[in-house]
Amino acid sequence: MKYKEIYAALNQRRQEVPGFSYSDYSGWRCLEQSSATLPLWVEAEDPVHHRRFIFKHYGIMIQTIIIDCDTHTEQKILHRRRDDLGTDLLALFQSELPASSPWPEARHQKCDFFKD
Repeated sequence: MKYKEIYAALNQRRQEVPGFSYSDYSGWRCLEQSSATLPLWVEAEDPVHHRRFIFKHYGIMIQTIIIDCDTHTEQKILHRRRDDLGTDLLALFQSELPASSPWPEARHQKCDFFKD
């Protein structure tokens, strides 16, 4: 699969965030005034973070558009390679996950790993 990193990140996000969904229009959606289809066009909704994403690849450009639904501002990110898009997307999603709380001292004492 040509864009497996992107789909892996989207599927992981769908499992972790309630209400996250995406629609894949790749291969059949055309640019305005063009007969060429786009190899990648995915639109995603993230209701928890109040954002929409558009991922598209046309020509040599791979682009992510992040739309803040509260302020209606757009952030556009260009990627050199499709692997970069998958990596950047995973990094963005990972940075938004809640940090796990440290184990209490009693739990450390019970765990064999922390014993000398």
